[in-house]
Amino acid sequence: MKNVVISLFKKIDSYGIDCCVLRGYELLPNTVINDLDFFVKESDVSKFYSILVELSSFFDASLKITTVRQGVFKTEICFTDFTLKVDFWYQLTFVGLHYVKSSEILSSKTLNPNGLFFIPTPEMELNVSFTKEVLHNQWVRDDKSSHLRSLLNKSSSIPFGFNRTKFESVLSKSGVKQFKLFLEVLFFILKLNIKHFGVVNVFINVLAFYAVKYSNKYKKKSLDKLLISGARL
Repeated sequence: MKNVVISLFKKIDSYGIDCCVLRGYELLPNTVINDLDFFVKESDVSKFYSILVELSSFFDASLKITTVRQGVFKTEICFTDFTLKVDFWYQLTFVGLHYVKSSEILSSKTLNPNGLFFIPTPEMELNVSFTKEVLHNQWVRDDKSSHLRSLLNKSSSIPFGFNRTKFESVLSKSGVKQFKLFLEVLFFILKLNIKHFGVVNVFINVLAFYAVKYSNKYKKKSLDKLLISGARL
């Protein structure tokens, strides 16, 4: 797996794809924790997929797209003795609401100390990871709490205008449902989306989320766009 992961990073670099590893990068390339989560510039998505096709072919593995959602494609590269899961995101949304600007993630990315790939800044990773936990789970998982504390200690800013005391209080309740916190974060993001996109576009984005999630027609459109443009480099 290490050889495959290193080859993937080298291909990303050689083709000039603008992306970063969102999380779980601490032990890379020696160990992959669950899966590889990339954030990719939207205009580079098809090129990124082409690299996965090329990589799978080179190592005589099969490539499967397992999930298509708004802003993300989830894939599996299946080898004889292991499966490498590679998810590549080009938008970070919750039911169609953008909770981080794509341009901000990539413009602020930093080179990992091993020099193989880029990662988000501590502030950006804190924002992304914390928001995902609260919106998708309505709590902070126990196994995430210590990592978020570490990011908090390295960050110069805190998401949603929280002060450090409030943020630490939230983390101290890891593993406990915090519905009030969920609503607070959700309304904060909703207001930001209305400010940046307008009410009509926010409504359209929400509809688009459910269309891609539940409609085979829209899911097929997303796949066709990826496969047609990304079949060859």
